[in-house]
Amino acid sequence: KVSKLRSRGVTPKVVNIGINPDKRAEIYIRLKDRIATQIGITYEYHDLTNKSQEECLQHVAELAKDNSVHG
Repeated sequence: KVSKLRSRGVTPKVVNIGINPDKRAEIYIRLKDRIATQIGITYEYHDLTNKSQEECLQHVAELAKDNSVHG
């Protein structure tokens, strides 16, 4: 599916959002990044630690409007 999308000029992009990730979450984040790279998906991790609830909600709303983000 990724190859088909890329052949149409679409690079799938996934954004992972975290707040105060623990050691297990950090491993998960690195693993997702590695796998996404292997299969041709753009992966971003956004750490919202120390952000207010309002800032977090605003960030999520901005990502929802971003057409380059697919998941």
